[in-house]
Order: sequence, then C-alpha cells, then structure tokens
Amino acid sequence: MQRDRTRRATTAARMAGVLVLALGALANGADDPVGTPFPRAFRLERPRPRVVWTEGEVVTVRWRSFFRDPERVRIEASSDRGATWSTLGHAPVGAGEFSWIPAHAPQELRVRLRTQDGLVRSNAIRVRIGPRIVEIAMAEFFALALLSDGTLRTWGEYPYFQTADGRFENLTIDGLPIVASPRRVSGFGDVRSVAAGGAHALVITREGRVLYWGATATEVHQDPVPVEGIENALFARAHYDTNFVRLEDGRVLAWGANIGGSLGDGTSTRRPEPTEISALAGALDIRLGNSCGLALMPDGTVLSWGFNGYGQAGDGTFESSSTPRSVLLPQAASAISIGTDTAAALLVDGTVMSWGGNDFGELGRDRPPRDPTPTLERGLANIRQIACSGGRLFAIRRDGALFARGPNDSGGLGVGKPSNFLAEHPVRVDIGPVAQIFVGYAVHVISERGHRYGWGYNNSRLVGDGGWRDVRSPKRLFVPWDPAPEPLEADASR
Repeated sequence: MQRDRTRRATTAARMAGVLVLALGALANGADDPVGTPFPRAFRLERPRPRVVWTEGEVVTVRWRSFFRDPERVRIEASSDRGATWSTLGHAPVGAGEFSWIPAHAPQELRVRLRTQDGLVRSNAIRVRIGPRIVEIAMAEFFALALLSDGTLRTWGEYPYFQTADGRFENLTIDGLPIVASPRRVSGFGDVRSVAAGGAHALVITREGRVLYWGATATEVHQDPVPVEGIENALFARAHYDTNFVRLEDGRVLAWGANIGGSLGDGTSTRRPEPTEISALAGALDIRLGNSCGLALMPDGTVLSWGFNGYGQAGDGTFESSSTPRSVLLPQAASAISIGTDTAAALLVDGTVMSWGGNDFGELGRDRPPRDPTPTLERGLANIRQIACSGGRLFAIRRDGALFARGPNDSGGLGVGKPSNFLAEHPVRVDIGPVAQIFVGYAVHVISERGHRYGWGYNNSRLVGDGGWRDVRSPKRLFVPWDPAPEPLEADASR
C-alpha cells in the first residue's frame, strides 16, 4: 500500500509538470562579470517538464524568487537573441509570472536578472510558439476550435444515434465518444473556418471546400465527407438541421430541414442539396437560432426569417416568414447575434439593441414576456462585440471589459452566482480585458493576452477542463500542442 501511495504521489508530481531550473553559469555577454558568484535565489518554472508554455503568441515566464531585497533585482527578457531587452519587472518574494507579446515569433527566449550592483545572469531557452485560437464553434454536445496553423481541436461528449438496423452507437471523433479535454482532430491541417450545430459540424478548407460530419435527423457520417456542389466557400453557419455557406463571390447557399422556413428560400420544403438564397447575396454575416436566422447586409441593414413565435424576427410582429424581411433598427448595425429565441444587434455608434423571448425576464423585468421590437440595452455603450446564448447576452466594451445579462442557469453568466440568479441588466464579468468571445451551451473567451477562459454548462464536457461539473466563474484553460513540442534544453552558456 505504501508503494501504491508513493507511485501515486510520483505520478501526481509528474502530472503537475513543474520543472524548476536553477539559473546556470554566468552569461558570456560583455556586461557579464565573469566569475562573480550569483546567489541561488531565483528559479524559472515551466508548466510542463522541459517545455516553455506559450499560448498563441503570448509568452509567459513563471518564476519563484527568494531575494530578500526584491527591488534590487530586475527581470529582463529578449526574443531577438539579446539584441534588445524588455524589462518585465521586479521579482518580489514568492511565485509569480510575467507575460508579454514579442514583436515576432521567437526561436529563442532569453531571461536575465540584473541587480543594482551590475551583476547579470542570463538563461537562453529555445522556444516553440504554439498556434493561437482563431475560432470556436459549439454544438449541443461538442466544441471545435480552429487554430492559426489550420488544425482543429475538439472536446465534448459525442451523442448516441440510431443506426439503420436499429442499434445505438456513439458518434465518435477519431474513435472516441468522450473527449473531456481538447484533443487534435486527425486529418485536418488546412482549415479556414468551422461551424457546429446540434450534433454535426461543417469545416471549410483553405481551398474553399466544405466538409461535413456528424448526425442530423436524416443522416450520420462518422467521418468527414465533402458537401458536393460548393466551391470557394468563405464561412459557414450551422444550427441543428440547418446549414448556410457564404461563398467568396457573395452568394449564399443553404440546405436542411427548412422547418418554419428556416432556410429563407420562400418555402418550408426540405432542401437536401445546397440551394441559393438570393435575398441574402452579399451578406457579411449570418447567425442562426431555433428555426430562424439573421443576416447582416453590406449597408448595415439586418434581415430576419423563419419562426417568429417569440418575436425574434425583430420586425414588430409575431408572424413567421420563410422570406427575409428587415429588422426595425434606428441606424446601421455592425454585428448581429441570436440565441435560442432572443436576438441582438450592435449598432455603429457602439450601442446594443435586443428583442425576442423574455419569459424569464432575460431582456429585463420592465419588458413584456415576448418583445418583437428592438429596444436599447441600458448600461451598454462603446461596445465592439456581442454574443447571444440562450437568453443571455454578452458584450465586450472597446476597452476589453466583458458584460453579461440574462439568466445564470449552469453558471452561464460567469459571475460566480447560483443558477437561479438573473441579471436583469448587464453586469461586469470578473476577468481581464477580453479580445474575443464564443458562446453556446458553454462560454469561451480569449483574453487580450491570448489566454483562454471557459465557464458554464459542462455536463457534456463543453468547458473542456477535463471535468463534467458546471463552471460558474471564468476558468483558465489550455490548448495542448499536438504533437507536443520538442523537448527543450536550457543553455546557460550565453
């Protein structure tokens, strides 16, 4: 039993993956006092053995200091082989980290200490910069992340489906039905854009081809198959059995069940093959909700179509329509978003208008249960990005501050409150400046420093933190390199 405990402790230490490097010999630079002993009072720490963890193009240096007089010691770093040095700060007693964005992707990272007495010690570490996240698409059961190198990562719990002979099988990715933490999707290295809806996904390659895999009401593909008849695709959108693709020449194609006229082609006839939707030609963006959709047009107008039982069309009525019609906005929009039955538009002046379902007060208690007329969101100004998820609205201010409004089921607002909490008006999410947000049943954001955070519904492993419990506050997450970087050696001779 003692042996088992020892083995478990050893394994846990390895999984913690912290390699502590005592800084080696003195650097050989011109300003280095060669031969002068340097106190062993500072250590570099790496998140994994022999690997410097970087996320996107943000480099993070972790350290532990034992200096009694930290103001006498300055930490500096260089990403251009010592040509220029940036001061990261002083090293107070204890553990800490500094992050910065190099001017270019470094082949080597140098860290040095400089004291008031002129003592210098440096350490050169070869660095491999990992790809950054470009886009995250979330279906009901799984998520896909597109990285800057064109590869894909996935996580989630892939659902069951019924086969033609009546058996039930898990939909899988690379043979795995459950992927609790991000894992690379094999066979993809040239992806331009991704979309996911329900239990299926669309992938656009850099050549403009569209690949499909997953399950809809009528078909299942365990492996990606090409969508015939589409070339030069620019982006895709998916929501359950509804699919849209915008081509580089401005044409918009759609196919799927067409329930309630959700394809916007003037009918409710199922379209198994891509069909051109002429009314949406030139659309800058398309967003899909439950049997409904929004399109942002080049002149800033917003079009809506499909099911309108909650007023999510934003045309002042509750009448559904299979043809696109204009949303009632007072000025041009720069962005759009739609959740389950609520929608929002970001106007060019930085304000936000919302409309649709309000059964639980998600639009604010002073609004009717279902509001078909766009109304100004109080407390939101100077906004640069919006995102709707269920009845929730998220907004990123131009300074990077993130706000959330609506119900908090499964901790979806990210404010640390219980599930019965309702934010009738926007509240600040306790996180640093945010660059991007991606929403679905869970929420993922990329900070301005390049770090990824997630929270919300996690029973289907959608947060991607390796667990299954809901996450109620922003949690720092990592995207592992796959394959892992080469083992990195410290070189103390420079």
